This record gives sequence, structure tokens and C-alpha cells, in this order.
Amino acid sequence: MRHPELVLAVLVILGASSPKDQKGSTDRLSITDRSGNALKLARFVRQQCVGAVTDLNRFEAILKASGWPAVRKQTANPSNQLSLDVWQLPYLELIRGQPVTGRVWTCSVAIDGRIAPSTGAAKAALSSFAGYSVSPSGEWAWSSSRGNRLHMTLGQGPNNGLLINIEDTQLPWWQTILG
Repeated sequence: MRHPELVLAVLVILGASSPKDQKGSTDRLSITDRSGNALKLARFVRQQCVGAVTDLNRFEAILKASGWPAVRKQTANPSNQLSLDVWQLPYLELIRGQPVTGRVWTCSVAIDGRIAPSTGAAKAALSSFAGYSVSPSGEWAWSSSRGNRLHMTLGQGPNNGLLINIEDTQLPWWQTILG
């Protein structure tokens, strides 16, 4: 072989260029390193549930761009505030609720116990974007922007997993002025 380094370079480029493999590859969840999943899951929750939940088109575009393989299992009826949009992902279920009283949106991520990090690791990872130290109760409340108040809870999910729930409340105009 005349140029083994050229062949090696081509193989490396071809191996690294598959968009399907590269897209979202940093966020692959592990069954063997469950504690390593905490930050990956926190990033996913933040990108899907903070700021994007109020706009279905943006929510879906972010999910598609994330590279996480998602299959829509249920489509909400926009006129029914109790109906839900549901996506199935490997080891996860993503749920987006319709606005309750036109102002409160919900987003939930159910994490299968096979990949769920410990509650302590999940609390630490979620605290990193809530803006303050680890919540002993698994509950956080903060303002993400003027006019929005967020409330996040972490609890037990299905199959010994975890459930992360975020409520995004758009405050009335007078509350945004008064603080």
C-alpha cells in the first residue's frame, strides 16, 4: 500500500461523517453508567422544557434538532386543556401539556429505572440550571425571564425510575411590572 496514512484518514473521515451517528451522540444514555446520565438528562430537560414548552412548533423543532430518536405517540387536542402531546424515546417518555387557564404549561420527562441516575445525582444536575444549590426536597422555583415563573419537581417515576416535571407559568402583565 503506497499511502497508508491516506487510507487511514479516509476511514476516519467516513467513520465520523455519518450524521445519524453523530447527531446527539454526546447524549447517548448508558445502562451501565447511570450516574453519567444525570447531566445528559438535565440538558435534555432544559432544552425541551424551559422556554420551548409554550410553542409547539419550537418544541418539536428543538426535539428534532437534538438528535434524540423520538416517536410521537399521542397528539393533544389544543381545545382541551387536559390533553397531552406524548413522545416515546429510548428509556424516556416526553409529555407536553396544553395550557391550563391559558397561562400554565407543563412538560414532564419520565425516565426508565434502567438508565435513571440516583436521586442525588439528578438533583445536582437539575440544580445546575435552576440557578441555585441542590434542593433537598427535589423541588425548585425560579424566574427564567421577565413574565415567566418556573416550578420543577423531581420524584419517583415508573419502573423505579424518575419523573421530572416543569410548570412554566406566564404571569399576568401587572405581576411582571410589580415583580
